[in-house]
Amino acid sequence: MDKNWVGRYHAIKSKLITINLNPTIAYKVTPKFSLGLGINFQWAEAELTNALNPIAFVRFGDITTQDGFAKLKGDDWSFNWNAGLLYELSEKTRIGLSYRAKLTHVFRGEVNFSNIPSNSTNVFKKDDAKARLNLPPMLSFSGLHKINKNWTILVDVTWTGWSRFEELRIKYETLITGDTVITTKWEDCFRYSLGLTYQPNSKWTFRTGIAYDETPISSDKYRTPRIPDTDRFWVAFGLGYNFSENAKFDLGYVHIFFKKSHIDKDPVGEDLLRGGLKGYYRGHVDIISVQLRYNF
Repeated sequence: MDKNWVGRYHAIKSKLITINLNPTIAYKVTPKFSLGLGINFQWAEAELTNALNPIAFVRFGDITTQDGFAKLKGDDWSFNWNAGLLYELSEKTRIGLSYRAKLTHVFRGEVNFSNIPSNSTNVFKKDDAKARLNLPPMLSFSGLHKINKNWTILVDVTWTGWSRFEELRIKYETLITGDTVITTKWEDCFRYSLGLTYQPNSKWTFRTGIAYDETPISSDKYRTPRIPDTDRFWVAFGLGYNFSENAKFDLGYVHIFFKKSHIDKDPVGEDLLRGGLKGYYRGHVDIISVQLRYNF
């Protein structure tokens, strides 16, 4: 994002990278009923940057119009568990229930500052920092029904417990400026999806689907440029081809429509130095995926 944009004191860059390792085991209790259990190990790295309002330097004797800049980077390992069950109501119909437990990261890293005026360099200097990120539990119900030998319909409803994400608080080891706080107050939300597959023969499979994904953001005043989330509508298409029993190819395309979202920040409290920010976001996402599988 442009370092000179109007909301630069709120955010310039926000990056989160995660890598998951999720070993699982499954057990077929009866011919119709199966259980699964897994442990998920997740590594995450976060990077946040923003500008510093020149007003912040006045108390330290610097009268300037130049922005300072802050960069925070940290990482963490954490883990949670997941479980699921599958029940076959008939040869054509089966249902499933899955649960993924909540996960908490405590990022540890450093904050670095640049373009700081002379008198303030003793305050805004490199320091150790940490931040707690509460990720939500998820509960999903899914169903599959084979209409005939060619057509199959799929449904899914997923609940996500985002209400445990109330704030993002960055704590510093020695900085006298105090914690950096972003109040979120997210709410639990649902995702609803419907899919359809067509398999004309043993080689080809064609897929399509739609989904509606609710935003957890409870109010425009809690929407932030770091995560300007909103309700989303998904449309997906895909195809698969079996070269043999062992070799399979899949191609998919997804278009995500984002509902127009508004942001309404007043220059009070934690946003006093960040400033007010009022506006709206519009956007869409296109995703293309390609997969080649070979079973030994």
